[in-house]
Amino acid sequence: MSSCKTLERNSAITLRNLEEKRRLLMLQKRSGKSVSAFGREHGLCEQTFCYWRGRLRPERAAKPTEAGFAEVAVAPPATSAPLGLAVYLPTGVTLEIAAGADALWVGQLIRELQGS
Repeated sequence: MSSCKTLERNSAITLRNLEEKRRLLMLQKRSGKSVSAFGREHGLCEQTFCYWRGRLRPERAAKPTEAGFAEVAVAPPATSAPLGLAVYLPTGVTLEIAAGADALWVGQLIRELQGS
């Protein structure tokens, strides 16, 4: 069973700022006491305390980044052939049509293939 008590409607809720959370984490570590024992002495829920510890780990802190620009090169397309069109018909037939094909002819071809 959880050591946290469900807050009742009129109970006081203690909000702690970041520095206070860090201070309590440091005090618990220095005390040598278990999180459970330390929490009971300071009115803290063990799960909340563990959550703070996980969220405030030094490696989770934002690392400073250096602002600047990076040089990039845009590569040419992998193929130099003009792009075409692929049409997948419900019958399982796939049409690969080259760029520049006559649109009326393509439309007529699709209608004929769908009708067969």
